[in-house]
Amino acid sequence: METNRSPQLYLWYRGFLDAHFWLPIFFLYFNERVGVAEVLLLESVYYFSVVILEVPSGYFSDRFGRRKTLLIASGCLTASFTAFYQAQGMELLIAGQVLLAFGLAFNSGTDTSLHYDSLQEQGMEGEYATREGIVARNSLIIGAISGVLGGMAASFDLKWAYGLSAAAMAGAFLCVFRMREPNRQKEQALPILNQMRECISYLSLKPIAWIFSFVLLMTVLNHIPYMFYQPYLKELLGLQDGFFQAPMAAGMLAGLSAIIAAYPAAKSIAISRFLGIQNALLLACFIQVLIIGGMAFILHSAVAGLILLRVIPRSLTAAPINAYLVPKITSSHRATFLSIQSLCGRIAFATYLVAMSYLTNDSELGAYATIQIPLLAGTLIAFLGLIVLRLTRPMMDKVLT
Repeated sequence: METNRSPQLYLWYRGFLDAHFWLPIFFLYFNERVGVAEVLLLESVYYFSVVILEVPSGYFSDRFGRRKTLLIASGCLTASFTAFYQAQGMELLIAGQVLLAFGLAFNSGTDTSLHYDSLQEQGMEGEYATREGIVARNSLIIGAISGVLGGMAASFDLKWAYGLSAAAMAGAFLCVFRMREPNRQKEQALPILNQMRECISYLSLKPIAWIFSFVLLMTVLNHIPYMFYQPYLKELLGLQDGFFQAPMAAGMLAGLSAIIAAYPAAKSIAISRFLGIQNALLLACFIQVLIIGGMAFILHSAVAGLILLRVIPRSLTAAPINAYLVPKITSSHRATFLSIQSLCGRIAFATYLVAMSYLTNDSELGAYATIQIPLLAGTLIAFLGLIVLRLTRPMMDKVLT
């Protein structure tokens, strides 16, 4: 029998998938075609679409196979970035957002599942953690390089970043096409509603409820600087001509942010043990409060330095949260619980986006006042959330160690 080359192809697949040429300039690109309020609505379309698709996509993967699911994911992502490249108005932008949601939802969890299943088939499952660590490291490096290159390309024409992204996703599709579905133990799918009911019951445990609430809050807070740092930089720089434009600056900042976040990510478990997991998580929340608050109240180059830290809260919290939650959730409930947790965070952020689209004046990007309202609202949410988490933390001291 031919050796399953999927573990090797997976590394290439993730390399193409993590080439986020588009990420540093998406807000600028959308706003070149529609107003700020429509940009926020477009983002809410994406998040609500992911909410609808996340759990069904996981069920599809378990029921019909990992390879088929990833073919759908990479095919949708290729189509998404092609639609963005050609878009001139809302219609293709909406189509691109929905296809992007399809692609990322169908990829979520299935990629690592295929990786593990393929290694297990060859008796190499002991290498899974090490290989995933390599993927995580490569993800930050590739994300940094592609962010800079995307910003450079977008300095000539914003749509070029989406053209590069479409080519990268086509490469991901070819990698999956050459993969083989791994042999795995097929289990009968559980009724989804019963599964969700059992998972929700974990929230009756106060420590898990505290972590769940933290993740919900931080999903919103982590996305606010990601959403608004591009227009903030454009207003700060005020550069309309020349090579070093806002897209270039945004790409460089995205690359530097990823590199800076790599070290805290590697040390996050050690930091959480030294400070205590609650204090480490609250520190991450506090950093995001400073970043969002700085963007909301001050238009100054010093805030650009703060924005460089925007990925650190996520890098500080991801591993400690997983290390705490995963052993405490029964294996048969684990993926569903994490999906519900992710869904609630996405719903919260999508709701924020819709509310901000109604409060934001439909004016040209570049007016600082245009983005101040959502940033001020984000600062208030962050500050109140931090206070509530801090006040409730002592109840968890005996169990979150």
